[in-house]
Amino acid sequence: MEWERPNTSTLAPAEVMAYIRARCPWAAAHTHTSLQKYLLEETHELIAALDAHAAAGTPVTRAEVVAELGDVLYQVLFHAALLDAADGDDDGGEANGDDGGGDSDGAAGDLPPATALRGEPAAPRAIDEVVAGLTAKLIRRHPHVFDSDGPVDLREVERRYEAVKAAERAAAGAAGEQPAHPTPGPEAAPPAGEATSDRAEQARASFASVPVTLPALTRAQSVLGRIDRLELPVPDAPGAQGEAAAIGDELFDLAVRAQAAGIDAEAALRGVTSEVEAAAIRAAAREPRGGERP
Repeated sequence: MEWERPNTSTLAPAEVMAYIRARCPWAAAHTHTSLQKYLLEETHELIAALDAHAAAGTPVTRAEVVAELGDVLYQVLFHAALLDAADGDDDGGEANGDDGGGDSDGAAGDLPPATALRGEPAAPRAIDEVVAGLTAKLIRRHPHVFDSDGPVDLREVERRYEAVKAAERAAAGAAGEQPAHPTPGPEAAPPAGEATSDRAEQARASFASVPVTLPALTRAQSVLGRIDRLELPVPDAPGAQGEAAAIGDELFDLAVRAQAAGIDAEAALRGVTSEVEAAAIRAAAREPRGGERP
């Protein structure tokens, strides 16, 4: 095994990650699946930092946003490095680390199962594919920026965006590619043998791009946004029976109201919940010791 000390001053971020994968036992043991919880955690930490910076806008909150963006980027680099590794397709076994963030390799007592270290890093090629693919997508999906002789209003921007995505879906279908996210629910698929219009196929494909794992309010507004871009009326809720269904209808009505007002319902609820949490802590501080009420 070759193990020469690299000149860290000349390493690009992807090269640093390649060395970590090759020489760190914690990083070497991880898989795409075992890293998913860290990606979720880092994403939520970034959202919290963004909320704090939006509320205060201080150098401290800005530094927090920069740090959290770095931790999310670390996750991107990590997954790209997994693609580069010879065992990148091996997704067996869950590795357990204490910290998937950019500031730690995990607690020493919680290392994942031992994995043979390579010593020499794999050439970081996947991240170049990620960057090239993203660059091409950004240019392709913004014709009003890169293929326009003047400003374009928002409605036309959305029309062109949907047209570009429809062309992408058609190209993917011709190539036999499957959608990245499954279409939710049996109701979304047409009954066997029933013909569907191009308009219906466009709507189905648009909704299929909304991950079903999104928080419910966020997903509701994403669906509403696509309904608006497709210039469709918002259907009435099915009116299912039971208290849970009634609450679901009310929550969806709130999502419709938030969408119309340009408000992020998830962020609004998160903000109020944080205020209630802080108020509960203040109330607890006023309680007699032992939590007993006077």
